[in-house]
Parts: sequence; structure tokens; C-alpha cells
Amino acid sequence: MKIRIFQKIQRSLFIKIVLTFLASYIVFTASQALLFRYLFKSAHFIQIQQNSSNYANYIVNEIGTPPDTLIAKRVALKNGIGIRIEGPDLNWKSTNDMREFDEINISEFDKEKNIRVGFDKGLFVDIEINDIHYLFAMERREEGFKYRMELNLFISLFFTTLFLFIIYLVLRWQLNPIRTLHKGITKLSKGDFDLQIETDRHDELGQLIHSVNDMIRSIKERIHARDQLLLDVSHELRSPLTRTKVALEFLEDENVKKNITEDITEMETMITEILETERLKSSHGGVQLQKINLNQIIKEVISEFSDRQPGLKILNLPDSIIINGDAERIRILLRNIIDNALKYSKQDNYPVEVSLREKSDELTIEVQDFGQGIPEKEIPFVFEPFYRVDKSRSKETGGYGLGMNMSRQIMEAHGGTIDISSKLNVGTTVYLKFKK
Repeated sequence: MKIRIFQKIQRSLFIKIVLTFLASYIVFTASQALLFRYLFKSAHFIQIQQNSSNYANYIVNEIGTPPDTLIAKRVALKNGIGIRIEGPDLNWKSTNDMREFDEINISEFDKEKNIRVGFDKGLFVDIEINDIHYLFAMERREEGFKYRMELNLFISLFFTTLFLFIIYLVLRWQLNPIRTLHKGITKLSKGDFDLQIETDRHDELGQLIHSVNDMIRSIKERIHARDQLLLDVSHELRSPLTRTKVALEFLEDENVKKNITEDITEMETMITEILETERLKSSHGGVQLQKINLNQIIKEVISEFSDRQPGLKILNLPDSIIINGDAERIRILLRNIIDNALKYSKQDNYPVEVSLREKSDELTIEVQDFGQGIPEKEIPFVFEPFYRVDKSRSKETGGYGLGMNMSRQIMEAHGGTIDISSKLNVGTTVYLKFKK
């Protein structure tokens, strides 16, 4: 869990910036708290205690012993302070809201002189002389230095928090193009070359998005040029291949005739795959959907491979499976998947299994072989045009890396998906998922 959080922080510029401001906020708050503590737990506070004690003693001398309450009242009014006096025969206070002695929690300042000085919702001095107890409220809480410091600290923290929150929102808005760009690049990595990332920004991030859009257009144009070249070449090759097949009929050497025929068939398969893929992309060559019996098509295609080893085995196939699909395209799809499964299986291995799983909203055809398997790192690329797991491009494994790309195009044209799971030296399973 900790490693995942650390990795997320490493990969997110936004989180790093927010954490930087948060760290600054913590340092600022800590410094304010330390300053406050320093002022009231150091020599500064002792000085406050000393001055307050001196002032209280001066007032006690002015009031006199025994205390004259009239003088005490005049001093309280003149200096804006509160006074409470208690003795054997006296209990007097300058105002009705003057606090009681036992309500005040302040520290001892001078033990010998029985003086306590401190802050407790205001600055208070407690003096006891000759059985006479004096309590002076030097300042109310809302007037006191400590209160103002507390208020200042609270206001500073509040506005700093508000400031950080505003910065968070501004940063989120400012860095939003990065998230938009990331989503766009993710779609691009999945082959969506019709993508154009929208932005109304004209700063550096906006310029970056415009540059990425230009790059996408450039890549799309190059891919289109490549596909058009392949299409043109494929069309041009068909006529020479047809003439070659006719000329082959006049060859007397059957072995040579057989080898050349196999090569021509392989080239025709490649040309068909290229043309079929392009037809699927065309607005005029899309799938022609109609009600078809998938069961019948599966059986027809399987019968075409009856003489291929290690053979085919049908599992869980209902008598009738009706879907909306293009029968000819699905035949091409199944031929390609089953041919690959047989091609990559060992002759003496278990037969290739073809099965069907049905859910309320989905039909899945599974084609499982028990052959050599595909390395895990190669699986994401098997649907790319001209990509082959066998880099040697040996004739035994055949193909030009176009079949799986065409298969994906057919499945997407039907609104379905094609997935692969594989394990080396165990086998491969292809999942063809159709929506009901």
C-alpha cells in the first residue's frame, strides 16, 4: 500500500506541487506556534509577569491598608481594570462580572510575597497581604496581548488555509491540460488516430496539446499512405498471380508445381487479408448485418479443417445460436483463428477446443490450443498489422501478421471484442465476444 502511494506521488506532478505547498503550510504553522510558545514561555513572559506584579503592588499601596474601597473604585474606573478584594470583614468587587479567586488558574510568580501572575482569559494578578486578598484583572481577554496573538495566529492559519485551497483549485485548473493530454495519449496508444485533443489554452501547455494534435495528424496521414500503398500493390498483384496460376497448369514437374502453388496461395491469402481489412474501414465495405445461425457457421468452418492435426474438438455448442452478423465475415474470422490455433499446435498434442459460453447480454466463442503459447510481453502487440511473435517469419508458422489485425477489425465492426490469454508452453485461448 505504501509503495503504491509513493509510486502515485512519483508519477503525479499535480500531487508533488500540492505537497510542496502543504509542506510550506506545515512549516509556516509550526513556526507560528513556536513563536507563540516562545513569547509566553520565555523571558518575554517573565517580563510581563514582573511589570504586572509591580503595577499591582503600586495599586495596593494606593488603595491603602486596610483597603479603601472608594479609592479602589476610582482606580478601577480610571485605569479600566477589574478589582476584587476579600478579607475577614470585607468582600468587594469593582464590577458585577469580576471573576472569583478560585476561578482563576494562573502560575505563581513570587512565592515569598504570595503573588501569582498569568493569563487565564485575560491577564490577572493575585496578591495576598496581611489576610487581605487582592485580585486584579489587568486586561479583559478580548483586550489582552495574548488574546490578540491567539487571534492573529488563528486568522493567519485561516487565511493561509484559504490561500492554499485557492492555490489548489488554480493549480488543478492550470494543470488540467496535462490530464486531458494524458487521456488523449492513452486513446492514441490504443490506435485511435481520429483523435483530436480539444483545448482553448494558448500557453505552453496549450501549445503542447496543439503539437500533439499535429503529430497525430501526421501519423494518421503516414498510416493512410502506407495502407493505400499496400492496397494499390495488392490490387496490382492479383492479375499477375492469376496469370501465374494459369501458367502453372502447363508445368509437368508436380513437386515444383505444388511448391509454387503453395507460395501463390500464401500470397493470395495475404492480399485477401489486406483488402478485407481496408474494406472494413471503408464506409461502403462495412459488415452487412442480418439474422444468422452461428452454430451452423461454426460447424461449416470446422469441417474445412477436418484433415488438420492435432484435430478439433467441439464443446458446449447449442443447436441454434441466432445473432445479428455478417456471415461471410464471421467465416473469415473463424477460419483465421482456428487456422492459427492448429498452426501453433504440435501434431501429437491435444486437439484444439472450440466452445461457446452464453450470458444474458453476450456470446463468447473460445478457441483454445495447447501449443507453444505467446510470451506475456508480446500479447499487447499481436493485433498490430504485420506483427508476428515468430520474428524469424518461418514458413512453418506462415502468415504476414495481418490475420489478427483483420480479426479485430471484424469483431469491432460487429460491436464485439477479441481478447487473448496465453502462457508459454501451455497454450493460447482466443475469446470472440459478441453482443446479443
